[in-house]
Amino acid sequence: MSLVGRHRWSLLLALPFCFGTAVACGQTSNQDLGQFQGQGDYGTILLPGSGHYGVSKDSYTVSGSGANLWFGIDDFHYVWRKMSGDVALTADIDFVGDKGNAHRKAVLMIRQSLDAHSIYADVARHGDGLTSLQYRDTIGADTHEIETYAKGPHRVRIEKRDDYIYVSIPDGNGNMAPSGAAMRVSIQGDFYLGLGVCSHDEKVIETAIFSNVKTEPLSPATGQPILHSTLESVIVASTDRRVRYTAPIHFEDPNWTPDGKALIFNQEGTLQHLVLDDGIHPIDSTVPRATSSTLIPTAPETKINGDHGLSPDGSLIAIGNQDPDGQARIYVVPTAGGTPRLVTPNGPAYFHGWSPDGKTISFTGQHGDNFDAYTIPVAGGPEALLASKSDVPSSPQMVSGSTSSRTAPATCRSGACTQMGVHRNNSWSAARATGFRTSRPTAE
Repeated sequence: MSLVGRHRWSLLLALPFCFGTAVACGQTSNQDLGQFQGQGDYGTILLPGSGHYGVSKDSYTVSGSGANLWFGIDDFHYVWRKMSGDVALTADIDFVGDKGNAHRKAVLMIRQSLDAHSIYADVARHGDGLTSLQYRDTIGADTHEIETYAKGPHRVRIEKRDDYIYVSIPDGNGNMAPSGAAMRVSIQGDFYLGLGVCSHDEKVIETAIFSNVKTEPLSPATGQPILHSTLESVIVASTDRRVRYTAPIHFEDPNWTPDGKALIFNQEGTLQHLVLDDGIHPIDSTVPRATSSTLIPTAPETKINGDHGLSPDGSLIAIGNQDPDGQARIYVVPTAGGTPRLVTPNGPAYFHGWSPDGKTISFTGQHGDNFDAYTIPVAGGPEALLASKSDVPSSPQMVSGSTSSRTAPATCRSGACTQMGVHRNNSWSAARATGFRTSRPTAE
């Protein structure tokens, strides 16, 4: 949708509906809205929306039209309350009817202002079941999203803690648990918390019922932090992300298999294999998403570090392992698992890359006080000095010559580590593992 030539203004008139090329029309309602204070149509609206409160299930029936909740502008109906501080909003969501636009949205939203270009974050349930954390972190900027791994969860939760937004969905036992979708979005001072509906078709009104709605002001987090790790794929062009796997355990360093159908990553000293349900990054998949990974047997080497990589033909994995003497050494093991074979007798040695023909490995090794870059034949043989200490970059890479896979070095910020690998299959996509900590109970 092009934004060229679109302008906005406010009308100081009492109108029965909003119209025009780009009109923001909002109002505070005098009717009973339960825990909320007001409602209105925001953005470009041709058909007026509405919101009605039902006491029996603390439910809200919200109807709205609008072209989209996306790009740099939002068109939707919003039922809201003004708040400040940290807060969580939880609700069951049901669309009325099953024949609407697949991308119609019912959202739980935290919004800096009621302007159509405002900074915001929401958890959006789409008509086809796609459930995402959507956010705009700068006024008028394009919206981005992080897709959760769930397909149409009935109950969803959005949570604001300081400058971070988290989305929770039911786990296998029906308890609310982190979905892995989390983002830093700075929403300061007073803001608007509420329920919204966008039909994704400006000439149609869609309706959603939000029931068992619960608003919770949050106290500062206390207690022992709990680490949650998330494996995501990322569309490089848009930076939109998709949660592939999340768990309350430490894992890192994902690498694509050459065919782009799976990821291999390190989890607390072991190698794990995660089959991707549907390839790189299809947005509208109906295939269930992976809920667990599979151990790649590497015994007796079970103190694997983050330095690993697949051979160009995908048959072997080079791994770094901390041996009993405390030194790291490089081994190779079949991709399906097996007994690792030692490649670098001397330690410490840290894997960095494969040669294009899969016959040589590059690594950083220590001799005396110096860390230097070396190569060594995979089949065995003497190591060869590639570059001395003064010439060695922090993460030397041997480029495989193939566009199917490559890795990038890890980065750590604010206590959360990120490792990213990039894969190309028609379009560039990336995988990354991130970590965040929470100290709140995961059950609602």
